[in-house]
Amino acid sequence: VVVFAGEIHAARGARKVDSAGPAAFGSPGAGPLGRVVEGRLALRARPARPERALAPERLDFHVPIVVAALGDDLELLDARADGAVVASLGGGHLSPRALAHVRSAAQRMPVVVAVRPERGALLSSTYGFEGAEADVRATGAIPAGALSPQAARMKLLACLGCGLDRDGLAGAFANDDP
Repeated sequence: VVVFAGEIHAARGARKVDSAGPAAFGSPGAGPLGRVVEGRLALRARPARPERALAPERLDFHVPIVVAALGDDLELLDARADGAVVASLGGGHLSPRALAHVRSAAQRMPVVVAVRPERGALLSSTYGFEGAEADVRATGAIPAGALSPQAARMKLLACLGCGLDRDGLAGAFANDDP
């Protein structure tokens, strides 16, 4: 958990939401688990524990976060890396050229796809244009729509440090794709 400014947030969903204010952390997708009131713990919920905790032997992998922007083709995915996280647009959308780079990169290394919006989710079948979420899911990239791009990167680093193969990675991220 993250406890800051009297609020208790599940670490998995906590994000830095204010760079200068006293309430610097929040949980945009779920809200706080509770509060600290007059020195006492007031819990409304408990964080979900993973079925199997990761215990990485190392975390020194090169895993960039590549942020999608309108008109960008994500050619940064062509660079040498141990894995990558793509911060996609909206509900998991990319331009057709960016989609091609994700497809190619996912054949060489683990690529995890997260979404940029704080309260976002990686959709499954809402839109039908080239580069929509169904196309992104078909690239072989690992969906992690419930995690921020930064949290997805940390989880990918831990998974790589555990030596997980493609199936192991997919299993580790399965709960992060609601």
